[in-house]
Amino acid sequence: MIFPRFARFELALVVLVSLLVLVPGIGSYSLVDPWETHYGEVARMMLQNNDWVHTQWPGSLGGGFEENEGFRSKPVLQFWMMAAGMRAVGVAADGGYSGEMTDTARVMIGIRLPFILAAISGLVLMWWMLLRLVGRRAAWLGLLVVGSTPMFCMIARNAMPDMPLTACTIGAIALFILALEDGERPIVPFLRLGKLGIDARHVTMAIVGGIIVIQAIYYAIYFISAPQLAMRSKLPSPAIWLPLLMLLLLGATHHAVWKGIRVPFVKIGGTTKNFAEHVLGMARITKMRQVYLLGCYGCLGVSVLAKGPPGLTVVGAVGVLFVAIMGRWHELYLGDFELKRGVLLMIAIFLPWHLAMFLKDGIGFINEYLFQHVLNRAGSGTVDKSLGTFEHYTSQIGHGMWLWAALLPAALGAAFLRARVETREGRVRFIIALWAIVAVATFCLVQTKFHHYILPAIPPLALLVALFLDDIAAKRARLHPLLAAAGAGIVLLICRDLMFEPDRWIEMFVFRYDRPWPSGDPWFNDPSDGFLLLGAFAVVALIALATRFARIGVAAIGAAGLAICLWALHVYMPIAGTHWGMGDAVRTYYEQRSVHGQHLIYFGARQVHDDWHDRGETWSFETKIPRTLHVGQPMLLDVRIYPQEGGKTPDEVIVLVGTATAIHDHSVDITLLPGERDKLKPWIERGKTAKRSPRRPLRAVAADRLIAFQLYWRGENFWSQEEILGFLPEMKTAFPNTNNLEATKYFADRARSPFGRRYFAVGTNGQIQGLKALLPTERGRSSWEIVDSTSNKFWLASFEL
Repeated sequence: MIFPRFARFELALVVLVSLLVLVPGIGSYSLVDPWETHYGEVARMMLQNNDWVHTQWPGSLGGGFEENEGFRSKPVLQFWMMAAGMRAVGVAADGGYSGEMTDTARVMIGIRLPFILAAISGLVLMWWMLLRLVGRRAAWLGLLVVGSTPMFCMIARNAMPDMPLTACTIGAIALFILALEDGERPIVPFLRLGKLGIDARHVTMAIVGGIIVIQAIYYAIYFISAPQLAMRSKLPSPAIWLPLLMLLLLGATHHAVWKGIRVPFVKIGGTTKNFAEHVLGMARITKMRQVYLLGCYGCLGVSVLAKGPPGLTVVGAVGVLFVAIMGRWHELYLGDFELKRGVLLMIAIFLPWHLAMFLKDGIGFINEYLFQHVLNRAGSGTVDKSLGTFEHYTSQIGHGMWLWAALLPAALGAAFLRARVETREGRVRFIIALWAIVAVATFCLVQTKFHHYILPAIPPLALLVALFLDDIAAKRARLHPLLAAAGAGIVLLICRDLMFEPDRWIEMFVFRYDRPWPSGDPWFNDPSDGFLLLGAFAVVALIALATRFARIGVAAIGAAGLAICLWALHVYMPIAGTHWGMGDAVRTYYEQRSVHGQHLIYFGARQVHDDWHDRGETWSFETKIPRTLHVGQPMLLDVRIYPQEGGKTPDEVIVLVGTATAIHDHSVDITLLPGERDKLKPWIERGKTAKRSPRRPLRAVAADRLIAFQLYWRGENFWSQEEILGFLPEMKTAFPNTNNLEATKYFADRARSPFGRRYFAVGTNGQIQGLKALLPTERGRSSWEIVDSTSNKFWLASFEL
């Protein structure tokens, strides 16, 4: 067994190096539309609604203001990660104050950092497996090649579910291999607390069990505080049975508990003792094989929460094929693969959220999530039916791996030649090659083919390259000059593609593939020199790899791969992210708008009483402070009191007049004029004995309005924090439909679009000018101006009616 003396120090170094490469600069450019902002808004809504179960995304393509599209296309893990990340960096409390999403780089850091940590977790498990089973050099080369692959490192810094899925798949495969090749060791404590020994079994069950127990506690609290369900049921409250089911599943992984559970099956089935012991039996956890496998199944359970069944499909297929090819059926019969514990753990991890969403959304969740977004995407391509099979992803693999793709032909050949089942290292290579084949085949067979879907196949392909480089460094193999020439040709061809079409990289993780690179006036972003220099460096390194100075060539090609990675993250992505996101345009709106006060929306007198019975003449509200705001500025509090049960018409509208008397970092103090607070006294008195409304009071900053014109990119919702879909009619300013009917109605309604106010509009640069023709006044058309064109796709305009 290869186990370096300073393995723990090296492990810390792996984490540190990964953080230093992946983290710096993640807050320096806009979230990329549509995935980061779409998913980010679902996470922000979790914080706004204090609901970490029911995923929501208000708004719709039709633009109907009573419509709520909801969100049922992805499982919940990524939203937990983003919401937790935002709170960890101190933003988005209760959804965030007005304009907060544009006010600080901490928003991007909080959203992206959890995904980087997920990527690093997968890399660490992969590195540890290679260290124990192959060697130190192979482990570091694996980290370098996988971590520096452009598709992997760029998506690692993107908030989308593909990286948690890929990280869990890497971790599951690494632990599966460790179980097979390093699993017969007894479990040895690594820490003693008196007579108590702490070992890997305790750590693994603490992590996996912690995921289950934390969910169980939250579901109990959640269904007590929010008992409303989508359908009636004769079952007890899910606050009782759902956590109990989870704890029962977790408890059943203990051999003593399982022994009691299996008794009815043994009695009813009349099974033989041999069958009961092996097929229905569960052994004590005494070997590292069992610990590794529990970790593997835990990763697979989490992968389902990340993006549904793809990870489970790939790893499951690898496991089945390994058992079939290697003839391990007897071990399977004996229970050596811990399938029973694994199934229990996976179900306990991923099923409860799906049940909770079903209880809240009803059959609509099953229809949309399971049938439309899982089965139909895989089988019929309802979202994007792309023609072709394996050849469809060749360009994504080529552009996404670039230098490492040039070594794939040689690496694949070496893998088939050296994947000997007689040695441990050979079997490791065999499983990695099997993983690569299964992953590529799986995503090629899936009918919906977004470019980033192939990401889970990138790590095993990159590992084959890393193992080939390890062979060259150890002089077990050489790169034939013909293969080096072919590799140089591949590098130069991909380099040519990227020089003339630099958007190929960012198109690896966006939705639309027809958006132009910002190469024209006034942006003139031309990264071709960078691509050319990196391509030349890679070709020189490849040539060196085929000479007698092959070890120098390995170092050179590693340096070239790292240079490509760093350039992609710190030069390319800040340019691309700025132009594929609308964060800069909406930030300009919040900086330039005029704030007039705040809308206070109450449902019943009790809410008025709760807010005002012990308050004096001063009121404070939070907002991003615009340049136009100053002390002494007149301010209004627009108080609208609706019936307790809700409704469209307020019982009374009260306007309180005051002035801005203090301006803080992101809040404003208003002091009311004498006698203004007295207008609320009747409602305060009435509220003493009134019942509480089930609805929460609403607050919205009264300011120049932002119009989202013909946008369905999703970023308009996130950056505005749904202010374009506000409760009040005048705040419903999202007009995605290209027929412009709703926009025309808006400008015709003086209650919603009064004269004498400034308005802002965000839209794509090709469509925003169309709004100018809809403006109802000559003043509006003559005052029209583009105030932000930082992005070549999303512009901000302003005008006055």
